[in-house]
Amino acid sequence: MVPKFLSIILSTFLFIFSTVTTTKAFCYPAITGGCGLNVACPDGTCCTDVAECRLPVTCTTVSGGTGINSAIGCINVSSLSGFTGWLLTWGIGVAGGIALLLILYSAFLLIFSSYQVSYHDTTRNT
Repeated sequence: MVPKFLSIILSTFLFIFSTVTTTKAFCYPAITGGCGLNVACPDGTCCTDVAECRLPVTCTTVSGGTGINSAIGCINVSSLSGFTGWLLTWGIGVAGGIALLLILYSAFLLIFSSYQVSYHDTTRNT
């Protein structure tokens, strides 16, 4: 009974998902009246989906320099000191996050060690 029921459910899902048609998103030049219900992209086009918008490659950093637009923000490439500052800022942030995770892991080991000396030594060395 159960295998027949599962096969009916699976067949139903396969039928439903195989008949669903998706439309491909597309972009077109913006007209004077705007984009209507579509998304207005930064490059002056209108797109049916925000994922299709082409983002600019360059950006302006907080200090006013030229940068590269990336998923983690505007990377300063106008000077070596600007890039080094950006790299140190991100490096210190990542190192702080890893340190916090290690502290929490060590606290977890210490709390649940049940006062066993071997666990305390492991916690102290972490």
